[in-house]
This record gives sequence, C-alpha cells and structure tokens, in this order.
Amino acid sequence: MTASFPPMARAFSLLIDRDEDGFFVGSVPELACCHAQGRTRAECEANLRECAALCLEAAGEEVDCDPDGICLCEACSDSSGEGEDAGGGP
Repeated sequence: MTASFPPMARAFSLLIDRDEDGFFVGSVPELACCHAQGRTRAECEANLRECAALCLEAAGEEVDCDPDGICLCEACSDSSGEGEDAGGGP
C-alpha cells in the first residue's frame, strides 16, 4: 500500500525594495531567477508568489492550493491591495 501525502507548504524569504521610479522590486533568494515588480508592495508580493509557484512547477515540484503557501489560484492570490503603500519605504 502506498500513501499519498499532500505537498507541504513552503516558506520563502522575500526581498523587496523601491527602485528609482517608485516601483517595488523584489526577489526570492532561495529560488534562482525569481524576480518581480509591482506598483504597490502588495502587487509585488502577489507577483513574487506567482513567480515562485512557476519556478517550482518548472523544477518539477507539485504546487498545491494552500493559502499559507505558494499558490496560483485566483482565490489565494486575490489580495491585490491596490492603493496600499502609496508612499514611504518597504
């Protein structure tokens, strides 16, 4: 008998800063080539979440819908937060 376990949620570090044009730019250091940007911090985080999920899928890892982990579905990533972080630093 073989047991099937759901994929575990994984935690990653996000490095986010503002560029000279005011955009938020970020990366996930644990994943090669995982970089994204956004007009708001929340948009940058959502883009990083999607980028991380795509990097994991490309590496052959199973990506499951987990609100506390990495997910591509609309329900989990629908926290756009437009209008947040209009000023100030990261």
